[in-house]
Amino acid sequence: MSSTSVGAPDPVLVQAVDALFNYRADPAARQKAEQFCSEVKQRADASEIICKCAFAASGVSMEAQFWSLQALSQLAPGLNQGQRQGVRQALCHYVTTVLVPGAEVPVAIVNRIAVLYMQLMCNDYQSGVWSTAIKDLLQLSSASDRGLDFMLRVLVSLDQELIGDEVRNMHGSGESSLPMRVKDTMRESGDINRIVEVLFNSLSAGKSTELSLNVLSRYVAWAEITLFANAHFIELVTKIVESNTCTLEQCQHACTFIAAMCHKKMLPGKRLTMVLELDLLGHMERMTKACQADSRKLAKVSEMYDKVSENVMESQMRIRNSVEATDTTVMAAWRCVQNLVVALLEQFYAHSSFEIAASVDNSLQIFLGNVRKMISSSGEGEGKALKEEVKPVVTEVMRLSLIHLCYPQWFSHEGPAVSAVVSGTNSRCPSSPASSQSNGQESSSSDEESTTRHTLRPKHLFPGDDVDDGTEQEVAFTEFRSDVCKLIRKALAVDKDTALEFVRNTVSSITQGNQAAALADSQLEACLTMLHVCGEQKAYENELGPTATQILHCPGIMQHRSWLVQLQTLELVCKYSGAASRCIDVVCLPALLGGVRSKNPKVAKRASFLLVKFCKQHKAAVGPKVGPFVNELSSCLTIAPGQADRDYQDNLYEAVGTLLSQDIDDQAMTLLAVLGQFSTVLDRGGPDLVAVPPGGTTADCLYNRVMLALASLAKAIEKCSVGLEAWDMVLGKLRTSFAHVAVDRIIRQSMILLCRQLLQTLPSERLAPVLNDVLPVVKANSTTQSADMAEFLGFVSHLVTQSDAELGRGLVSSQLPGLVNDLAPAWQAMPVDSPETRREKLELGVAILTLMRDSATKQTEAFVEVLRSTPAVLGLLRLCIGTPGEVQLYTASIQIVSRLVEATSRATDPEFVRVMLADLLNLPELLPICVGALRQLNVNDYESVKAVFLVSQMLRNVGLTQKVLPPESQGRVQSVLQTTLGSGLAESPELARFYEGVVNGSLPPTQLRETLLQCVKITIAKMSDHHDDPSLGPKSMSATSPSSSPSSEPASPPDLPDGAATKVTSGEPSVATRLSFGFTNLIGPTYSGGPVRFSTRKTSSSQDAHPPPSLLLSTVSSRVQVTDLSRSNRTACLPMEVRGSAIAAMTASPDNSLLFTVDTDGFAMVVALSPGLVLHRMNLKTKTVRAAEFSPDGRYIAVTSGRKVVVWYAPSASTGWQM
Repeated sequence: MSSTSVGAPDPVLVQAVDALFNYRADPAARQKAEQFCSEVKQRADASEIICKCAFAASGVSMEAQFWSLQALSQLAPGLNQGQRQGVRQALCHYVTTVLVPGAEVPVAIVNRIAVLYMQLMCNDYQSGVWSTAIKDLLQLSSASDRGLDFMLRVLVSLDQELIGDEVRNMHGSGESSLPMRVKDTMRESGDINRIVEVLFNSLSAGKSTELSLNVLSRYVAWAEITLFANAHFIELVTKIVESNTCTLEQCQHACTFIAAMCHKKMLPGKRLTMVLELDLLGHMERMTKACQADSRKLAKVSEMYDKVSENVMESQMRIRNSVEATDTTVMAAWRCVQNLVVALLEQFYAHSSFEIAASVDNSLQIFLGNVRKMISSSGEGEGKALKEEVKPVVTEVMRLSLIHLCYPQWFSHEGPAVSAVVSGTNSRCPSSPASSQSNGQESSSSDEESTTRHTLRPKHLFPGDDVDDGTEQEVAFTEFRSDVCKLIRKALAVDKDTALEFVRNTVSSITQGNQAAALADSQLEACLTMLHVCGEQKAYENELGPTATQILHCPGIMQHRSWLVQLQTLELVCKYSGAASRCIDVVCLPALLGGVRSKNPKVAKRASFLLVKFCKQHKAAVGPKVGPFVNELSSCLTIAPGQADRDYQDNLYEAVGTLLSQDIDDQAMTLLAVLGQFSTVLDRGGPDLVAVPPGGTTADCLYNRVMLALASLAKAIEKCSVGLEAWDMVLGKLRTSFAHVAVDRIIRQSMILLCRQLLQTLPSERLAPVLNDVLPVVKANSTTQSADMAEFLGFVSHLVTQSDAELGRGLVSSQLPGLVNDLAPAWQAMPVDSPETRREKLELGVAILTLMRDSATKQTEAFVEVLRSTPAVLGLLRLCIGTPGEVQLYTASIQIVSRLVEATSRATDPEFVRVMLADLLNLPELLPICVGALRQLNVNDYESVKAVFLVSQMLRNVGLTQKVLPPESQGRVQSVLQTTLGSGLAESPELARFYEGVVNGSLPPTQLRETLLQCVKITIAKMSDHHDDPSLGPKSMSATSPSSSPSSEPASPPDLPDGAATKVTSGEPSVATRLSFGFTNLIGPTYSGGPVRFSTRKTSSSQDAHPPPSLLLSTVSSRVQVTDLSRSNRTACLPMEVRGSAIAAMTASPDNSLLFTVDTDGFAMVVALSPGLVLHRMNLKTKTVRAAEFSPDGRYIAVTSGRKVVVWYAPSASTGWQM
C-alpha cells in the first residue's frame, strides 16, 4: 500500500466553504463564496486542490472537510485512473496518520471518507481495472484498530450504496448489472474469502465487534454460504450474544446474521441439512436463555426465531410435496418444525410482554395454515393421526390466546385504539336510510384471514426507547389483539373439535356459581371475545348456540357493570338470539334496550346498531310489542335540542320503522303518537328549528333530525293506512317550514332522501303536493354549484323512473321545460379552461341528458309534448350530437333520439309518425350530423364503439317506421337514409349492405351494428391516408359543423367513406399528427406532484413577526428545486438525488441552513441547503412517511410514520449531522 501526503490546504477555498456554511453571513458574500467553490470544481486540477482540504491533518473546519469529501465524491466518476490513484493514496495516508487511536475525528467525516473510498474502488472497476483497493484495505485493517474500523465502514458503505437488496435495482438488474459484476469479481478474486477471514479474526479478538457483525449480517446474503455456515462462526456469534458485554446493537446484528443465513436462497433439503448439522436450534436456544433478562434483546431474538421458522416451514412443505423426498427426510423436516413451534410457544408466545408475543404469531399462523393443508391433502387415517399430533399445540394456542386477549391495566379505551374495541363495526346500521348519505362519516373494517408481516405494524416500544408514548402502545396492542383473533381462527380451522371444546369448557367455568364476579373485567371480556370470534362462521355458530345460551342465562354476566363486558354481551345477544329463541322476550330484548339506555355513549351507540339487526331478524316476534317498545325508549326517541348522537337516534328510528312495517292491529296508535311528536317539534318554528347545537353541524338541528326520522319510518306507510292523515299533517308542516329555513347542502340531501323513501310507499296523490313545494326550493338551492345541480337532476330522474304514470307525467310536464330552458344556456357558457371545469361541465351535461333520456323512456307522450313546446330540447340534442369529442354526451343524445324513434315505430297513426320524424325531431337535418360525427370517434375506445352501436340501433328504428307509413312516405324515409349515408353507398359494399339491412330488415341487430362499425373503421383509415399523402389535395367537406347555426335548408350530407375530417383520434397517428406538437419545459424539470414548501429565513435583525417566505421548495421527480423568492425568483435544482422514485416529505430548518427529505422508499437525507451537500443519510425502514417538520426553534424534527409521529433531535455539526 502506497500513501502520499498532501500539501497545505488552499486558505481561500477553506474560507469560502466556511462562508458557504455560515447562514448568518451576508447573502452577497455567500453567493460569491458559492460561485468560487463552483469554479474550483470546474478546474482541471480540482481533485488535487480539494484533496488538500479534504485530507488536511489540521487547520480545516469540519464543514470545509465535509464539503471537500462530498465534492470529491461528485468528481470521482470523471477522474482518470491516475487521478483516482492519487486521491486514494492521499486518503490512505490520512487514514494511517490521522485516524490513529486517540484522535478525535467526527464519525460523519470517517463515514464520508469510507464512502469516497468505496466510490473510487467502484470507479476503478467500471474502468476495467480491478485495483488493489481490497488489498490496501486489508493492510489498513492489520496495521491498527482504526484501520480495521475504517475497512469495516467501507464494506458497510459498499453494501449500502451498491450491492445491498435495498439499492441493488437502482444500478440496473440482471447478470450484467454493476452490483452483480462487482460481487462476481469479489468471489472470483478471492477477496470475499479474505474479508471473511478478517471478520472472524476481529470477532475472535473482540475488536470492532458491532461493525464486524454488521458486515457479517450484510455479506452473508450473497457470499458463498459455506464461508459462514460452519460451526466456528456459529459458535463465535453465539458466545458474543451470551457474553455480559453484548450490547443491543451487537445482539441485533447477530440475530440478523442467523436469520439471513436461513433466508439465503438454497434447496429445501440443503437448508434443512444446514439447520440440523449446525445444531442451529440449539444455538438459538442458548441465545434465548442469555437474553431472558433483557426484554429488548429478547425481542431481537424473537424476530430471529420468526424469520428462521418461516424459512424452515417453507422448506418443510416443499420437501413434503416433493416426489423425490424420502420418508426419513420428510419426518426429519417435520420434527424440526415441531421443535421450532414448541420454542415459539414456550419461549415467546407465552411471554408476558405482548411485544415479544407479537413477534412470533406470524410464524404460528403459517404453521397452522400449513398443517391445515397437510390434513386436507392426506388420507383419512394420516390426517387423523396428524390432527392428534398437533392437538397439544392447538390447545396451547387457544390457552395463550385467551390470556393475550385480556386488556392490560395500562390500556386506555379513550385513545385512538378504541375504535377496535367496539368490534370494529359501523355504528350506523348499513341498511338505514341515513347510511345511504355520502357524508363521509361511515367507516368499514374487514377482518381478513391473510397473514401479515409484523414489520408492517407500528414499531413496538420497550422501556427505555426514545419514543415511549402510551397511545403508541395502545395502537400496537390493538393490532396484536386482532392478530390473536386470526390465530384463533387458524387453530379452529385445524382442529375444530379441540378448539370448540376449549371454548365450551371456558364458558362453563365462568358461568358456574359466582365465578363471573370473581374474574377481572378484562378476563371476562376476553372469554366473551373468544366465543364471539369462534362463532363468526355459520357452521360453528350453530354448534356454539347452547354455549352462548349459558351466557344469556347467567345474571352475573348479563348484569355486569363493565361496559367492555356489556359490549361483548350485546354482540352475543344479537348473534345467538336465534339459537335462544325462547329467551328473546325475557333476556335478549331487555338486554338490548338496557344497552340503548346506557349512560356510556359507546355502549348506547353500539346497542342501537345491534337493535336494528335484532329487530330485522325477529320483527315477527317483537312486532306485537312495538307499543311498549316505543314507550320504553320514549326519552331516547325524543327529538330535542342537544339530543344524543345523530347516528344513535337514526338507528332507533330505523328499528321502530322496521317493527311498524308489520301488519299489526295496534301499530296505528304507536305511529300516530310518533308522528304527533314530530308535529310538535315542527310547530316550534323560528331559529330553534334549525339551530345547530354546540360542536355540531346542520345535520344535528331539529329540522334535519325530523326528516331523517321520517325517512326511517316511511316503510310503515303501506301497512298503516290509518295514519295517512297524520302523515299529511306532518309533511304539510315540514314542507311549509322547508320554504323558510336556510337550506344548505345537508338539509337538501336529507329532504331528497326523505322524498326517495316516500316515493316507495306514499300514494302519488299525497306525494305530489310535497314534491310541488319541495322541488322548486331544492332547485333554487342547487344553482350555485354544478355538482349540486347534477345531484338534483339525478333526483328528478329517479322520481320520473320510479313513480307511477300519473305522477311521472306531471313531473315531466312541470319540471323538464324549465330545467332545460334554464340550464342549457348556462351549461353552454360554462368554461372549460382546466380539467376540473371540463369535468364539471361534462357531469352536468350528462345529468341533463340522463333526465331527458329517462323522461323519453318512461313518459314518452309527456316528453313529446315538451319537445313540441320547448325548442331548446332539440337544440341541446343537436349540439351534443355534433360534439363527438365528448363521447358521453354524444352517446346520451343518440339514446334519446333512438328512444323517440323507437316509440314512433310502434305508433299506428301515420300523421303522428310524419310529424315526429320531420317536424319535431327534424331527422333530415339531424341524421347527417349524427352520422357525420362518427368519423371523429376513437373506435378503439369502448364508449365510442357503444356510440356506433347506438347509431346503428337508431337508424334501424328509423327503418322500422316505414311499416306504418303509406308508400309515398316510405320513399321519403328511404331518401333521408340515402342522403344521410351519402354517395358512399355506390362505392362501399359494407355501407350498401348496412343500408339494405336498415331499409329491408334483412340483417339482425347484431350484424347490423358490426357492419356499421366496420364502415366507420374503413372511413377513418381512408381519412388517415388522405392526411398522410399531401399530393392527394384537399377534399370537400360538406358536413354541418357542430358550431354552425341551423339553417332552413339542410346541409348536403357528407359521403361516409370518402369525407375528410379535421380531427383524427384513432389508429396510427398521421404525419400531420406526428408534427403537430409544441415544446413545453424543454429545458428544466417539471413539477409532477409531491410536497411543496415555503421556507422563511429568520434572522436576529428581523423586526417582522411574520416575515414573508424567502424560499419555495418543490419536488421534481427525485430531486428538489429551490426558488429564491427574495432574489428575483432565481431557481436552481439541487445536485443531490433521492434513492426512491419520488420525494414523499421534506422540510427546511427555520434558518434555511438544512433540508430534510424522505423518499417513497423510506430513505431520509439531511442536506446543506445552500451548497446542496448530503450531510447524512439514514433508512427509516418504513414507506408510510407523509410529512416532516422542523420545530420553530430548529432543535427537533417531527416525522409521521403511519399513525404515529416520531420526534428526532435535529442534526447539527456537533453530532456530525446525524439524527
